[in-house]
Amino acid sequence: MRSSIAAREFRRRRISAETGRHRNGRIRCGTCKRNPDRLIGTADALKKSADRFPAVHPKFQGWTSEYVAISPDIGESARAALQERDALPQSLVDLTSGL
Repeated sequence: MRSSIAAREFRRRRISAETGRHRNGRIRCGTCKRNPDRLIGTADALKKSADRFPAVHPKFQGWTSEYVAISPDIGESARAALQERDALPQSLVDLTSGL
């Protein structure tokens, strides 16, 4: 029963997004690397790719884009460098805390 409710909710949200009722949504795009130092070099490419997404999918034009950089462990210097590039650094520890 629970899965049918979830499926119905998913279809409702998808349909409302397709009909444009959610014009001010948020798209979160991310990149993931084992080595956190390699994330820094991919942040600019992530932003370029994410910014092309609304051009390919016009129903998402006007939505806010967020950029996330994920790695098992991210040191302070890598965090600072990612934040300078407007990417939210998230380690696996950050993502799983509270579970």
